[in-house]
Amino acid sequence: DSTAMARIELRNVNRATRREVEQIVRRELADRVWSLEFFSRPENGQTLGEASSVETEHLEIPALFDEFVTEQVKAARYTLEFATNFRAKGMAKLGDAIEQVSLSLAEDER
Repeated sequence: DSTAMARIELRNVNRATRREVEQIVRRELADRVWSLEFFSRPENGQTLGEASSVETEHLEIPALFDEFVTEQVKAARYTLEFATNFRAKGMAKLGDAIEQVSLSLAEDER
């Protein structure tokens, strides 16, 4: 049952290694979790107000949610009607959350 969410911190790795690890973990855990979040601490020299690629990864969550709902329909866990309503409500809530994070990041940069 793929209802788990996981958050993975990668320390002391460069961007290429981080991407490779992320791809491998996503592939290996695809049927075990519906959401994987990867993050790294800011690299040396990066200021706190400076947005990093890690901070913008929340933008992938709607795609992951959509993929999750699609998989649930394919596995006959959700009816098409339920999935359509669930997807619409979930995407709206995720959009609101992403907007709040973006506003917060913009405010922090001031």
